[in-house]
Amino acid sequence: LAGAAERMAINHPIQGTGADLMKLAMLAVDRHLRSKGLGDRVRMLLQVHDELVLEVRADAVADTARTVRRIMEHVHPLDVPIVVDVKAGDNWSQIEPLEDEKTS
Repeated sequence: LAGAAERMAINHPIQGTGADLMKLAMLAVDRHLRSKGLGDRVRMLLQVHDELVLEVRADAVADTARTVRRIMEHVHPLDVPIVVDVKAGDNWSQIEPLEDEKTS
């Protein structure tokens, strides 16, 4: 019981910080999409834990992936890097890393 409480006490601030970073990232991505008038090409659909799900026209996938990765990795200055993986697919069962992700 004490061990579980200790793990929860340690984990809670980490998860809370992760959630706050995700909220900042969502706001920054939305702000970028609106400022560039990309609403007809890119839509942020939902957040699943530490992931953002976007619907992107096929001709905008590569540019959007680079931009969203950059925004998310630099959403807040930290001493450790935030690493963002980007995947794409026509549906959930076809999602896989983009070509530049496969070579990283």
